[in-house]
Amino acid sequence: EAINKSSKLIKAVIEMEIIFGMDLHIKKFTDIRYSENENTIEVKIVNAEAIYREFTNNIVSCVLNNLEFFALHFTHGVADESVIYQSLHQSYLELCQMLYYEISSMNEEGCHNYYTNIVDLYNKWYKRSEDIENDLAYNRRKSVDRGTVAKKRV
Repeated sequence: EAINKSSKLIKAVIEMEIIFGMDLHIKKFTDIRYSENENTIEVKIVNAEAIYREFTNNIVSCVLNNLEFFALHFTHGVADESVIYQSLHQSYLELCQMLYYEISSMNEEGCHNYYTNIVDLYNKWYKRSEDIENDLAYNRRKSVDRGTVAKKRV
């Protein structure tokens, strides 16, 4: 939460808006002045909380909703997740970890659960990834050639 309220995040959102032109509707909460002769930009934050709220509503919520839609196809058996696991699991796991705070803050104790398909697919792919890593580590350790071992005499 501290990161979400930090001026560093707000500045990054403003830079993202300026550089990529993402149309986050935050210009009304900033005072941006361009200096043509020095090719510099001066940004004054007028309302940081509103900038964060717009960013969350326009980007984070959209990404989470798209991830939920993506994941539900696999968790409900409409599509076979094993087909795309190898290609997408690393990006998917990383993105879910990055958005963990947003997901968990929506799922405080109570009867309403959000992004359940994201969490289910994450858990499935995380476990598979860990199992594969453990198998690889075991096989690497097992494949070490120790040479000839003398037999014990009885």
